Amino acid sequence: PHPVFDTQVAAMVCGFGDSVSYDQLVQRITGARLDKSSRFTDWRHRPLSDKQLDYALADVTHLIEVYQHLSAELERENRAHWLNEEMEVLTSRETYDPHPEDAWKRLKMRLRKPQELAIVQGVAAWRERE
Repeated sequence: PHPVFDTQVAAMVCGFGDSVSYDQLVQRITGARLDKSSRFTDWRHRPLSDKQLDYALADVTHLIEVYQHLSAELERENRAHWLNEEMEVLTSRETYDPHPEDAWKRLKMRLRKPQELAIVQGVAAWRERE
């Protein structure tokens, strides 16, 4: 889907840091504090409790204001194209396609000799392609 606006990626591009959480972002932009106590409840259980519904509502209540703030900051700092480029990568199917030549990296092995590594790399890549 396009266009996608990822608030965490936009916040990173705007200088909020690379691991700012949504509740930290809301607090820094709006001053509001989000109640995160229902974060680890069982969301599969239906019907959702009133507390879960309040939690979900609070999560989206500030989303438009956060979006508007980040969008304005991106434009002001002439960084909107940075976000667009990053979102192109993140929404590209190729980003998530496995690369056969990297398959060996998922193996938990301690190889001592370059020849062993070459063999493992070749077999893993062949297996991934097959």
